[in-house]
Amino acid sequence: MDMKRYKIRTLEEKKEIWKYYQKHGWGATHKKYGISRPTFSHWKERAKDKETFGKNFLARKTKRRTIPIEIARYVRLLHRRNPKLSLAQIRKHVLKRHKISRTSVWHILQGHFPTRVS
Repeated sequence: MDMKRYKIRTLEEKKEIWKYYQKHGWGATHKKYGISRPTFSHWKERAKDKETFGKNFLARKTKRRTIPIEIARYVRLLHRRNPKLSLAQIRKHVLKRHKISRTSVWHILQGHFPTRVS
């Protein structure tokens, strides 16, 4: 998986992509939006099970973890001061103060959390 192309899409974007997919098929949708086949498979399964998910079957599940802004800022600051540190090394430094997963460190460094560090 090319992590640089990974994007968290809004529900409106997903609905637009789903409509395009229904009209033009997977190949054209993949070329236009870059959505992978496993993602479409996941969406199709959820679409079949609308009784469970309702009209917003493309919406993300509500289980979302939050990271305190102080931890996110600390991770960004560590990365700025030591840009050659790996995710594991950054996590090791952060674990001295806070509990955090390697994935959370990756998400912070990808900019999925607002963490302006001056």
